[in-house]
This record gives sequence, C-alpha cells and structure tokens, in this order.
Amino acid sequence: MSASALAMPIRPVTPAGIVLAPRSKREPQRPIAQLVGIGHVTADPAWRMSEHRHPMHELIVIVRGRLQVTIAEVTTMAQAGDVLWYEAGCLHGERSDTSDPVESYFIAWTWDEERPSSASAPLKRHDRHGLIRQLATWLYAARDADTVTAACKRSSLLQALLAEVEECDSAGAHADDLVPRVRTAMRERLDEQMTLTDLARVAGLSRAYFVRSFKRRTGRTPMEELRRLRLERACDLLLGTDQTLRVIAEQCGLASEFLLSRLFRRRYGMPPSRFRSSRAAAARSDKDQTPGHGTGARQ
Repeated sequence: MSASALAMPIRPVTPAGIVLAPRSKREPQRPIAQLVGIGHVTADPAWRMSEHRHPMHELIVIVRGRLQVTIAEVTTMAQAGDVLWYEAGCLHGERSDTSDPVESYFIAWTWDEERPSSASAPLKRHDRHGLIRQLATWLYAARDADTVTAACKRSSLLQALLAEVEECDSAGAHADDLVPRVRTAMRERLDEQMTLTDLARVAGLSRAYFVRSFKRRTGRTPMEELRRLRLERACDLLLGTDQTLRVIAEQCGLASEFLLSRLFRRRYGMPPSRFRSSRAAAARSDKDQTPGHGTGARQ
C-alpha cells in the first residue's frame, strides 16, 4: 500500500460491524490516543502490583472479582463493571482480593498532543452498559495482528473506548447514593478526626472531584457537611445529657470546647451553654403549662 493511501481518511469498522462515524468538521479537534500496550490479568488471589508510576496513561477495566487500588493517597475497592483511570506519572498500586480474585484488562496509551491533565477527574467510573468491557475485549483480540487494517482497527477501538470512559457514570456503580454513603460514614465516625482524604476514600473519588460532586448535590462541601453533623450531635448531647462542653467536644470530633463554642456560636447565634439553659427553661415552662402540673386542679 502506498504512502498516499495510508494518508487517506479511513472509515473504520469494529469487529461487530458497527461503523464509527467520521469526525464532524464542526466538532472540536480532540487529541488522538496512541496505543502503547494492552494486557489481560486472569483471576489469581495472589496477584499484586506494588506502587509504581509510568510516563503513559493507563486504564483498568474490571471484568470480574474485586481489586484493591491505591491512587493519589486514596485507597478504594473496585469491582466488576468499574473502570479505573490513571494519569501518566500517577503513583498507584493494586492487589487482587483473595476471596474474589480480579480479572481485568489494562490499557496504556499516550496522547498525540498535549492536553489538560485529568488529575481532578474521578479515579473510578462505572461501565453501566458493558460497552467499555466489550471494546476492551475487541481491542485485546486485535492486539497482535500486524497489518495496516488491524492498526487502524486498534486505533478506532481505542478512541471509542476512551470517549465512552469520559462520558460514563463518574461516581461508580452507586452514583445516586454518593451523599447517603458519605453521610453514613461521617455519622459513624463523628468522634474521629476525619480528613477530606478519608471521605474521598469512602466515595472512591479524587479529592477535587469528590468536593465538586458532593457540593453539586448538597450545596455544601464535604467538610461543611461534616461540621454541620458534628454540631447537630452537639445539640443532641447538650439537650439529652449533662456532660461538660469538653466531653461533648470530644464526642463530636472537635479539638476543644473552645472550638465547639466558636463553631456553635457561628451557626446558632449563641454559645452552647446558653443554648442548653434556654432549651431547658423552655421545656420546664411547657411542663408547667401541661394540665395536671403546677398548682393542680381546683376542687
């Protein structure tokens, strides 16, 4: 085949006979991914990869089983249907779950031109319809063929796969319960010093993307929500116990009674001690006005 023939536009066809539409002239030019390699990990309870980094981008497509992954200080568990995206240079490590060994495809690529980093994008996405897994299967099947047609097929499959990944559900298999899951984790550990990294680990997202996703759903950042829940617990303890402010602060995960007082005053407009005394006085007043209390019924 001549060099001029190689330069001609190609309308690639997938192994299933699906024709990929050529790029519209009106569409913005997207960088083209250049395949570096693709491999297949078979189910093995002892499989693991120590923390490492490399100059290419990498995608992990979980076919079955579970995989423990550490990326950018966030440890999460991926399972069948999940897709993991590692930016070039990102330190990451993996370990197969011993009770449910992972089977996966891994795909490495570079871009043909510089593009903005996706470091703030989600670490874990979900292949809701199974299309990413199917594309990865086709790409792996075409990995060894050494023809121009096969090279074009691999390129087309890779572009389609990455486009699908960028559009797929970005919060994992349980995107709709992101806020309830995180709130539950917060309530269970309100007496601990939870960090944004801890909460991002629960969500299985990078910290930056987690903050954006949570705020979009609630109108508050995760740390603002954690502070709100701490103060709600403080209210319950002020009204339901006679514990000191120091003890209440400890049970709410706050460093000191002074921090508790400052946050409480900012949110409720009064110090905790006044809140407790005013609510207690209101409760006594209500009790005195209840029939059968006070001076008693007239004879």
